[in-house]
Amino acid sequence: MVDEELGTLTRRRLLHDHAGRIEGRGGRRREDALLIATWRLDAGYPVEPEMLLQAARLARYGQDFALVERLVRAVGQPTPEAQLLLGEACYALARDAEAVRVLAVAQQAAADQRQLAQIVTARADALTWGLLQPAAALAAIGSARARTTDPVALAELTAIEATVRMYDGQPAAVLNLLAPLRDHPNRPSGWARANRSSKRSPSWWRHIGA
Repeated sequence: MVDEELGTLTRRRLLHDHAGRIEGRGGRRREDALLIATWRLDAGYPVEPEMLLQAARLARYGQDFALVERLVRAVGQPTPEAQLLLGEACYALARDAEAVRVLAVAQQAAADQRQLAQIVTARADALTWGLLQPAAALAAIGSARARTTDPVALAELTAIEATVRMYDGQPAAVLNLLAPLRDHPNRPSGWARANRSSKRSPSWWRHIGA
């Protein structure tokens, strides 16, 4: 028992020392924030919320969603960005209902319209593909659209709405939604996904042949 405790204390001290050395060199590499935050947590030391968020972003890019969840939950008072990261992690870890609950709170607390569009996109994915509730996803998108005037955010909301409507078997509505975005200067990142979905869905081919 004593040997185990000494081993744990030694490991924590080493992790803390490793983190300190990286910080001492300026922590300039992109992955340094992830290493420092993880090692400090493992060693039982506090980590600044901004470093935890930076580390969670890096973990998300690496699709390590279990680590994303751990880092975000260590933040304490969650920001809308932290809730977005947590919601995405829950969805990726197949905890769809929890993802929807977290993202619903984040949607109400969004700091700006572009962040709102990101949150709603994640929530619509969880509702549509996770809980199989496209009507609820469309309601969430509609609620966000009523609060949005930013053209980039509106384009992103249009793209996710098109994706949901295609899933729901509404190809004609998808065509109408996507047409104005084809040459849109702020064409959203989700447009390509929505456009591909519209061309591959069996409902699309039934519509064309009608």
